[in-house]
Amino acid sequence: MVWLSDNKLVLEQKAGEAHGETVLLRSTPAPSGEPRSLIGEWTTEIKTPDRTVTGRYIFRKDSTLVVVISFLTAGGIYRAQGTHIHWELPEQAPGDGEFKIDGETLTLPKPGGGQMKLTRY
Repeated sequence: MVWLSDNKLVLEQKAGEAHGETVLLRSTPAPSGEPRSLIGEWTTEIKTPDRTVTGRYIFRKDSTLVVVISFLTAGGIYRAQGTHIHWELPEQAPGDGEFKIDGETLTLPKPGGGQMKLTRY
């Protein structure tokens, strides 16, 4: 790990046959009094053969890491009243029914029936 500034660092990989580096830019403030702390969210560009996507590295205080790579982003709409939700994404059947939040988990009705569970990161 090489710090280029308080908000930019390079992760170098030189183990075994894997070689390379990942440049990370801080996207959330550093913990107070710890400008060179890994804790928080960082972004990087990931180049694929047909496009460049954003990777998010979320370093948590409990020493866990979440990496989110968005290969697809779709904008939609939703309406919620009480515990009822209606949501729509382009080129998909709408979801409609009851939703539930249990701790960090959101349960949504799936289009066509059933449900899906999403966990906050």
